[in-house]
This record gives sequence, C-alpha cells and structure tokens, in this order.
Amino acid sequence: HGLDQYRIDGVNVTIAGFTNISRDHLDYHGTLKKYLSAKVRLFDEVMDTPGIAVLNRDSSCYSKLLAVCRERNHRVIGYGSVVKDDTKNFESIELIDVTPTSFGLHLTIGCGGQSESVDVSLIGELQAENLLCAIGLAGADGIPFHAAVESVSRIVGVRGRMELVGRSQSGASVYVDYAHTPEALENALRALRFHFSGRLHLVFGCGGERDEGKRLIMGRAAAHFADHIIVTDDNPRGEDAGKIR
Repeated sequence: HGLDQYRIDGVNVTIAGFTNISRDHLDYHGTLKKYLSAKVRLFDEVMDTPGIAVLNRDSSCYSKLLAVCRERNHRVIGYGSVVKDDTKNFESIELIDVTPTSFGLHLTIGCGGQSESVDVSLIGELQAENLLCAIGLAGADGIPFHAAVESVSRIVGVRGRMELVGRSQSGASVYVDYAHTPEALENALRALRFHFSGRLHLVFGCGGERDEGKRLIMGRAAAHFADHIIVTDDNPRGEDAGKIR
C-alpha cells in the first residue's frame, strides 16, 4: 500500500529485495497486475540509481523485475534453486541442497565458487528461499558470504509464522501459521509435508469483506494437501460467517 500511495518515495533506498508475489491485497489493488506494478515501483522509481536489487530467480515475475533493474542500471544479485541462462551477467546465490531435520533445515548454499552449509531452526523448504534473500541483502551491504551464512543459524522464527505451539497427547506437533492466501496455505501445507509423513489435520478459515475469489482456491488447496479439514471462522467482520464457510 505504501508504494502505491507514494508514502516511501522520500526514503533513501539503496538496497532492496524481492521474494515473491501471491494473491493478496486484491481488495485494494483489484488485480494481480496492479499489485505487481506497485511492488515494481520500489525498483523502478523509489530506489536510488544505481542501487542493488536482490531478486528471486524462481519467481514468475523475475524476468520483468530483471528488465526493470537493468534499465535502471541497478546491480543485481539473483538467488534461487533454478539456474537461469543469464546468471553469468550478475552475482548469483544458489540453493545447492535443502534437507529436513528434526528441528528445521540443513542448507548448502553456493556463491561465487564458494559453498557453505548451515542448520537453521525454521520449518519448510520455502524458508530456504527467504534465507537466501537475507544472505543476498547482507552481501549487498558488504557482509562476507561466510559470515552471512553463519548468521542465519541464529535466526529464530516469528510468532504466528509456522510456529510450534504444542503437541497432542499422541505426540503430534501442532503449528500455527498466518497463511491467509491460497499460495500461503499451500506453501504451509507443503512445508509440513516436507518434514512429516503422518496424517495432516488442518483448521482454517477465510476473512470476511475481503477478496472473495480466493476462498474457493484455498478450499481446493486444503482438500489437495490436507488429510482432515475443519473449516472455521476467521474474522468474518460484517459478513455472514455461514456464507463464507
């Protein structure tokens, strides 16, 4: 919202990262195209030239962002698991391997011919992408690759974001996640599947007076990735909760 409303245009931005875009805030932007345009403003109009852009090569809008950054003469640091043909034209951070552990992830990360391994206490393969972005931003600010990778081992998860809140009497882990979009819900369920082989029980709902189009898509994601589903209320606001469910 801040980018679209020009609220940060006076901020001296020299380094910026892009992780992904998903179906969110459409009650404000109207379409994904307009939502993306608002995000692109950060690299096209707000960031100083030349700046440093840390871009997710696995994102569907990577090509558009790369073109904008090249036009603005930004230095580009690309990160991800997918190797693009043009990686020789900019710095690249590679996710060489990601393995689930009993408490999180074991990552092997490459950059400039070097590789480092690190254990992190975060759940979900998608977290590896976020960590690569953080390492790229640190590198853009002058932090050596080895030091940046070592530092992520001390990262602690955010409350309410894939947070382990307890265990059932049978020993099953109970997680809470903020997932409120189709992509976020699918990613959360995929994250748990990556770590656990047992049955997956899901409790979720959709907020009222917001993007109605995502509700059916979230239901499909739940049906596809969970074994047992409980649909509940999630702040229906002034809308009939029964109609949302």
